[in-house]
Amino acid sequence: MHSEPFAIEIKGFDQVMGNLRNLYEKAPAEFGQAARDEMDTVMIESKRECPYDIDNPHDDGTPHMRDTGLVDGPIMEEDGVAVLLSYDVPYAAIQHETPEYRHRYPEKWKFLEDPMNRHIPRIAPVLIKRMELILQGAPAPDTFSSLVKVRQDYDAWRGAFAQGQISKYGYLLGRFG
Repeated sequence: MHSEPFAIEIKGFDQVMGNLRNLYEKAPAEFGQAARDEMDTVMIESKRECPYDIDNPHDDGTPHMRDTGLVDGPIMEEDGVAVLLSYDVPYAAIQHETPEYRHRYPEKWKFLEDPMNRHIPRIAPVLIKRMELILQGAPAPDTFSSLVKVRQDYDAWRGAFAQGQISKYGYLLGRFG
């Protein structure tokens, strides 16, 4: 029996290696930014549901709980990426865990946990899509962070406007009332 040489030609191996290298280099930062973008949207939803003690003007200078909502990260760790969401007032945990407290709609207890739970099914597909874009060599999509900044600027302006009205008239006017 006579055997002929057998040869296999692999096409695209350089491209596969380039894609893997690209993914290895960019994935952690992209994954972290994508996770941050998703948590920014969770915080926006959370602030809509966060109790706001409108009857307390906070004359002592302490902020309203809703105004202390914070997203921190991404924090790159050895075993993954962390993005932290919090409200920076001592009573936030009590407000969050006490169903007996009465709140005006849409304010409620579980104002951070419920938006997170509603958002969980959307997180994995968004992160997977971001990784697919890296593999395709496409630029990362515009981040949501710029929209979050616009919202924060608006909230700061609205707060300053409301404080000005209260100091001038003693109450809020128009849509802020």
